[in-house]
Amino acid sequence: METIRSLLQAPNPDGEKCRLITAVTGFAASAAADFLALGDYAIAYPHSYVVYHGTRRPSLGPLTVEGASSLASSLQQTNEFFAIRLAKRAFDRFVLRVLLLASEFQQYTNSTVQSSGSPDIKPLILAIGRKLGSDKAALLQTAMLRQAAINALTQSVREHLLKFQTEQLQGNRFEIEIWNAILSYKAELHAKEAWQLSNQGLAEVSNDFTLLHDFHFGRQTQALDRLVNIYGKIFLAASELRTCDAIPAAEEEKRFEFLRDHAQPRIQPLWYFMVSLCRLLQNADYTFEPDEAYWLGLVDEVPGSALPNQRLFVEGQTPTS
Repeated sequence: METIRSLLQAPNPDGEKCRLITAVTGFAASAAADFLALGDYAIAYPHSYVVYHGTRRPSLGPLTVEGASSLASSLQQTNEFFAIRLAKRAFDRFVLRVLLLASEFQQYTNSTVQSSGSPDIKPLILAIGRKLGSDKAALLQTAMLRQAAINALTQSVREHLLKFQTEQLQGNRFEIEIWNAILSYKAELHAKEAWQLSNQGLAEVSNDFTLLHDFHFGRQTQALDRLVNIYGKIFLAASELRTCDAIPAAEEEKRFEFLRDHAQPRIQPLWYFMVSLCRLLQNADYTFEPDEAYWLGLVDEVPGSALPNQRLFVEGQTPTS
């Protein structure tokens, strides 16, 4: 799949790339499901199915402890790569889906930021959930729990780092204090449990460190800046939008800082949710009908349905069922 996709998106001598349109008419699973969602415009025909699961590799014979550990690490890295890439593509569609939920979205943009640093996404995600089959409720619930856990952990680490002066967090001291903050948070979280570093605890702290560092100081920071640039004004309340529009166009940096202060707290939890959802899609088998794939941002269009899509918008048509 990767080879085919790379060939299709290879630039011509002028550096131009073709627009990749993908479609499923029957059954798209595993690599085909990823290929479908990664299209510039993805179409799922009625009665088709889209199936996601984690990376799988055939057995290569007997495994040693070292080999099993290496294989597990490799599979985890591959799952993470596909999850983040899928989230980046799906989020653009997902923003359009939440905009269709006019009343819930207005409530979300007008909501007061909580102590966690972001508004509550639950009403918005529950509205999306009502568009899906009942068997998908657990998937969205788990994704929300993971998103909330990331928010809580982030807040705890930030509070810990505020205890230090900037000059005290130079070099590796910065990462050490992030590790210490996560360790303290986990110890308190599991205070009533038989939680130990020697029994899965170390792996849990390590995974959270990688996740948090990536979200706030790695690739996800750049991804979030891109989303703020593109969608920032959509996530502003009416009064905030007027203030933003009053900033001269020449002062791009000032406008971006305003969007980062006011729109990012609303975009970030939805981005965390999408990343959490796409990570879950790499952990077990999930089968989606076309309408479900549409509402989760996995495809752009379901032909013959009453679901709005970009193609009809550009052509000036009205969707009909």
